[in-house]
Amino acid sequence: MATTSAYVRVVNAKKTTQPVGVKYSHRREWFGVTTGCSIEPNLWNADTGQAGANCKEAADINAAIARVSSELQTIAAGLTKQGIDPTVAAVREAYKVSKSQQVAEETAAPAEAEPEPIIALSFLYYLDKFIQSKNGGYTYAQIRARSKKLRKEDRTAKIPPTGGVFAYNTMKTFYGLYVNIEEFQKHERRTLMLEDFDKALLTRFQAFLIGQKNYLNASVCKAIKSLKRVLNQLADDDLMPHTKYKRFILSDKKKVTARTVIALSKQELHALWAMDVDNKPGVGYVRDLFVLGCSTGLRYSDLTRLGPSHVRNNEIHIETQKTGEEVTIPLNPISAAILTKYHRRIRKVSIQKYNEHLKTLLQLLPSMREPVERVRWSGAERRSEVVQKWELVTSHTARRTFINVSLESGVSVAVLRGWVGHANLEQLLEYADATRNAASEMGKAFGS
Repeated sequence: MATTSAYVRVVNAKKTTQPVGVKYSHRREWFGVTTGCSIEPNLWNADTGQAGANCKEAADINAAIARVSSELQTIAAGLTKQGIDPTVAAVREAYKVSKSQQVAEETAAPAEAEPEPIIALSFLYYLDKFIQSKNGGYTYAQIRARSKKLRKEDRTAKIPPTGGVFAYNTMKTFYGLYVNIEEFQKHERRTLMLEDFDKALLTRFQAFLIGQKNYLNASVCKAIKSLKRVLNQLADDDLMPHTKYKRFILSDKKKVTARTVIALSKQELHALWAMDVDNKPGVGYVRDLFVLGCSTGLRYSDLTRLGPSHVRNNEIHIETQKTGEEVTIPLNPISAAILTKYHRRIRKVSIQKYNEHLKTLLQLLPSMREPVERVRWSGAERRSEVVQKWELVTSHTARRTFINVSLESGVSVAVLRGWVGHANLEQLLEYADATRNAASEMGKAFGS
């Protein structure tokens, strides 16, 4: 049951007076709200939770206590009436919103008071609830404190998963969204409510990410998609007052996706596989892990989960972590040799170390030192730079290599889709490098 009680906060023992606050308690949690009044601790009556009779400002202090207590109880009752549990987080957020609305109302023209006002909660409150529902019950503040504590104990430690519905890397996009919305609210100089999320607001949010945060279009796209995912969930739960946000559509797809597709050729793959790196255990393992990805098409998150139970009848059977789809991939001489080498148990390595060793290895291949142009977009601004091919290689290059080598070798698109688990042809072709073997293909059409 929710309760309120007044208390004196000892902020600075050197001062003669201390601030008076009101504590809202619910299910062994509480938060405090200041009354704006102060009192000498010896004039406070702890039994009644009020200023003592011998305090000159007793009437004003006790009136302020009653006012704040009444506001908190009214908010708790209003949330309960709306079917929302009056938790400490919900009441704190609603109280903060009510105060910001009061400030706005004081500067606006007077309006008729509603008989039963709706207790409003900000978008950040609902985003925090979404985060809690997906990551094992942790709020964003708890996740931030947890990560900070773990990093303080060991800066190199990997933050362990929270046991939620979404994977840690997926949750990071929503943690980033929380921070961006916080900063966007400061930019807008207001608290964002659910009804504020329409086409115009999302347009301004996009401009904020590009202009203020200097995001590339790919990052903007990811942030907007995450935001819409949360809004769609709220709409499904009948919490959104409208769905005007759906009218906002990210346009000009060519300025979102980088078209520089880096994938190893069959010759480069075999050259990497033939490298003598057995005398460098860490580097050698990364080489084998990458080549295994190139010969199976599995994402890094699935590759590092492979165990004996996934390999049977000369095939890999695994449910992909990203989509939940089960794929069956026949083994080939390379993938079979690597799995045998490690007794069908693939251990995970730090993705940072993985990419670091991988780039070191690929620099040894002459063809990977060729210059290529990387084009990225931030809004309508085109950003171009010339880099060596190996600099663009990541763990996901293995999956692109598998797809391109398979297509070049004549594997049918239907069969390849089944191996990699893509839902449609468009997804598959995004991985294909249209410039590979372009000269030989032109020769087929018009003669050499």
